[in-house]
Amino acid sequence: MLGTACTRVEERIQAALGEQEKGASIEFESCLDVPKGGVLCALPALLGNGLLNDIERHLGKLTGYYQTFHILLLLAFMGLCRIKNAEQLREHAPGEFGKLLGLDRAPEVRCLRSKVKGLAEPKSVESWAADLSRQWMENEPEAAGTLTACFTRKTLLTGYHRLLG
Repeated sequence: MLGTACTRVEERIQAALGEQEKGASIEFESCLDVPKGGVLCALPALLGNGLLNDIERHLGKLTGYYQTFHILLLLAFMGLCRIKNAEQLREHAPGEFGKLLGLDRAPEVRCLRSKVKGLAEPKSVESWAADLSRQWMENEPEAAGTLTACFTRKTLLTGYHRLLG
């Protein structure tokens, strides 16, 4: 069964049958109004800070319609929108939230939890956090103490467990 706001039926069916390796394509469409669209202003900063750098090497590759980068962007946007856990995502229209990702809709809570669980292997998260910390310290050596305190394994795992809650 395809959810509400699903407009890319063919792409979703191909992904469900395993015929689409790259997952959903990102296509931004012209809109008059996008609720919470201001979070897109943070996208350059998120990317500049390495949110998506080497994610598949560290966290692995997800299969299906939603890929690793879709899920990480969704989690980042959820944080910026002050959506604290997956359950609170139910309060937002999936089609409208999907527009922020360049998709027809955001994943439902059950799908999001499943995808996050697949990404939240402690060693993978630790490796990703260490790599990001290293990059940040190389880029801003004078901020090394602050960056280390802000981004630890405990912080990441706590966030994942709260999301899965």
